[in-house]
Parts: sequence; structure tokens; C-alpha cells
Amino acid sequence: MKKLFVLMLSFLLKPLTNRSEPMHPILELKEFFRENALKVAAGLTLMYAMGTMLAGGAGLVIMNLADQYDRGIVSPTLTARVAGGLILMFISLLFIVVLYSLSTRNEKQMKKASHREKAGPSPIEAAIALLIQDIIKEREEKREAAAFKREQAKSASEMYGPGFKSPEEFERH
Repeated sequence: MKKLFVLMLSFLLKPLTNRSEPMHPILELKEFFRENALKVAAGLTLMYAMGTMLAGGAGLVIMNLADQYDRGIVSPTLTARVAGGLILMFISLLFIVVLYSLSTRNEKQMKKASHREKAGPSPIEAAIALLIQDIIKEREEKREAAAFKREQAKSASEMYGPGFKSPEEFERH
């Protein structure tokens, strides 16, 4: 039973941790709570408050409708107590939905960011980068070749006089 619990805990905690080296799930859980103690406490407090509001609102509505039935009112009417209970239920459900959407939005943004980091550049970007690198290398080689030819021509003109580019040309004249 303990091994099954540890296995299930490791599957549940994998998305919460960002480490590459494996760690025992119980230690991961302890470290997660230690790092996020304030968030966990605030989350539990908010869950308790919203659950209490939801249950209180449902209780108000049910008690008032049951009271109306006991008095012999066939069709339920909207009283202040029923409206208050419905408002409490609506506010708590709205708050729960907003908190859930905010927490999942941050999770989705973190997953997208980590996916972009892992994925690297797209194949098109990589191909364009290689093409640009090839063009740059070709231009550098052309510049080096032109500079080398200029140096040869300069040294030949100094050595053999102006107008002669090689010893063979000098000997022919």
C-alpha cells in the first residue's frame, strides 16, 4: 500500500517540480510545502472560506424553501433570505472560478515558456540562420581573397616595377 501511495504521489508531483534529478516523492512533497508554505496556507484558507460561503448560502436557501413548504406555500417565492443565500452561493462560485482561472493561466504561461526554451528555434529559423551564416562566410572569403590579390600585386609592383605583376611578365619584356 505504501509503494502504491508513493507511486501515485510521484505522478502527481512531477508537474509541480522543475528538477531534472529524481527525488523521493515524500521529500519532494516536503520541499514543495516548505518552498510554498505561504501560498499553500492562503490557498487552504481561501478554499475553506469559499466552501463555508457556498454551504451557508445553500443552507439558507434550503431552510427558507423548506419553511415555505411547511407553511403551505405551494410555489416557492423569492424572499430576502433566498436571495441572500443565492447571492452567497454565486459570489463563492464566482470567486472559485476566478482563482482557478488565474492559477491555471500562470501554469499555462510557465508551460509555454518552458516549451519554448526546450524546443529551440523552428526548422525554418534554423535554415535561415544557416543560410545567413553561409552568405557571411562567402563574403569574408571573397574579402580575404581580394586582400590577398592586392597584397600580391603590391609586392610584385614593388619588386619588379610598376606595371609588372609577376616575374614571368617582367622577363618577357
